Amino acid sequence: MSGISVNLFSIREILNMYPCIFLDTSVFSQININIDTNKKENYFQSFKIKEKLLDFWIATLKENSGIYFTENIFNELKRNPPYPKQEYNEIKKIKNRLGYKKNYFLNGFPLERVIYRENLEEKALYDELYKKYHYFTESLKEIGEKDFDLLLIGGIFSKSREDTCLISNDFGILRCYKSFLKEERIAKGDFGFYIQQGLNLFKRG
Repeated sequence: MSGISVNLFSIREILNMYPCIFLDTSVFSQININIDTNKKENYFQSFKIKEKLLDFWIATLKENSGIYFTENIFNELKRNPPYPKQEYNEIKKIKNRLGYKKNYFLNGFPLERVIYRENLEEKALYDELYKKYHYFTESLKEIGEKDFDLLLIGGIFSKSREDTCLISNDFGILRCYKSFLKEERIAKGDFGFYIQQGLNLFKRG
């Protein structure tokens, strides 16, 4: 199966390869490009991009039942970070609109697609992997607990359920994912990782 280009894939193509996808919070606000947000026009443009990303993911999640959140990622998404008191009025309007859209969607999101660590059938495997790889968060300090939990649950689904992938723009998670694959001897075809390059454009991690 060919992607949109040699190195880029659509969400539909990824779902055809991986029936189960877990999203990180970063995909709702980031694409893998550099924008100098110190300039007002670029700062404004960055929020327009966030709104387009949110609209894309809301539509995608409604259309595809194979996309999931971990409990920690879902709860993090539900929090709306405060903006500075000295903020451009046009940015405040966009942020308020983003918060309303996101909250309205998440409040109606099917909870069977939110995976709770404590409810996992593979809880014993989770606890085993947690102890084995917790150095990712401690000595290496590559990722925090929420991202570590995302990595473990994705890995467990790939081991015991079906081919699974993570979509994230967090390179700390990507580095730990690569170490996890190597140590657990998991093939990328069983447990994948994709980086968001644009609207419905993803490359393999």
